[in-house]
Amino acid sequence: MGQLCNEDVILALDDESDSDDYTVSNGTSAISSVNLTLQIIKSNSSKRDRYEFTVNKMSLTVEIMWYTVFLLMLIIAIGGNVIVMWIVLAHRRMRTVTNYFLVNLSVADVMLSVFNCVFNFIYMIHEDWNFGLTYCAINNHVGIVTVASSVFTLTGISIDRYLAIVRPLKPRMSKRWAQVIILLIWFTSFLLGGPYLLYSRIVVYRYSGKVQRSCIVIWPDGQATNSKVDHIYNLVLFFLTSIIPMIICYCFRYNLVLFTPLLRSAFLSYCAAKGR
Repeated sequence: MGQLCNEDVILALDDESDSDDYTVSNGTSAISSVNLTLQIIKSNSSKRDRYEFTVNKMSLTVEIMWYTVFLLMLIIAIGGNVIVMWIVLAHRRMRTVTNYFLVNLSVADVMLSVFNCVFNFIYMIHEDWNFGLTYCAINNHVGIVTVASSVFTLTGISIDRYLAIVRPLKPRMSKRWAQVIILLIWFTSFLLGGPYLLYSRIVVYRYSGKVQRSCIVIWPDGQATNSKVDHIYNLVLFFLTSIIPMIICYCFRYNLVLFTPLLRSAFLSYCAAKGR
């Protein structure tokens, strides 16, 4: 795409915004936000590209339906997870290693619901980010942290269950070790979400006399759509939160099958029958 110019009438990105909270992109390509349609208009009388933004406003009825559905989902998500936390923390006999991990999973879910989903929903409905640059960074950071924490916690639960089944007579993971692992999970998750704290920006769009703010991530080498840094970051995040936990779980699974006599004989019999 061509470079954005302040002289354009159809799209004006104001580089002289009065608010210090706003970072305006004056880079090489247009930044699209939620529900924002970018149309490129080629002008024969001009050598530069021109851009037109159109916003699709939803009707009041549709907006009320969205609010109703989202409110029900929010109540279920927060209420269910709070009940899990209360059951484990209020009853001493429920404070097991596995339940510690379940509480940690519930904490991550509540954080995602309250500190990320609510604000993203309002942003989606009103098509304007009204929460400032600081919370823009926090919102993006929380989204990464809670998802990573949930994945690592589920991996921890899988390891604990594996040890309980395969080695029932040997010492299991202690509560102290579970607490240490949970702290490491959050520390690692916060590190993974760190770039979103550093590179979250608010872009101000001016069109048809209106102002619209968008909370996005702009990497040192540009926007996410054409940023090598973003590609590398997502690749690392994908491996740490998907591939590696999956490899760990499958290694435990095949170790269980291959080194447990009963399961090994059943597995070999199944393979032999399938090969006929």
